[in-house]
Amino acid sequence: MVSYEREMKIYEDVWPKLAHLREAVLSLRPIMDSSLKEGETTEDRKRERAIVYSTANNAFSKAVEHNRPFYPSEIWIELRKLLDLGWHEAVEYRFTDQSGDWGKCWDDAMNNSKACFNPLRG
Repeated sequence: MVSYEREMKIYEDVWPKLAHLREAVLSLRPIMDSSLKEGETTEDRKRERAIVYSTANNAFSKAVEHNRPFYPSEIWIELRKLLDLGWHEAVEYRFTDQSGDWGKCWDDAMNNSKACFNPLRG
């Protein structure tokens, strides 16, 4: 019973961080994006979104790693996969020129989203 309660407490800590990370990853390449603000460059926007992603990723990663001994290894493996997939999307967003083929950019973002946020899939 104590083990179950400990595991549930960890999930209560990890899940909101996962939801925040999901939001940060999906906002890297949103479905609809606003025009650049006056004086804002594409690079400024990428840097700002990267910071939001990095903050969410660090919080989630820390919660996953610090609690690793207290939940099943299968869960840890899936959480690590989510971290890796989110990182892949962030790197692709940050270092890919998206001014060219918007269709490919959109398809890549959607594929990464589907792979990344169907957690604990079978």
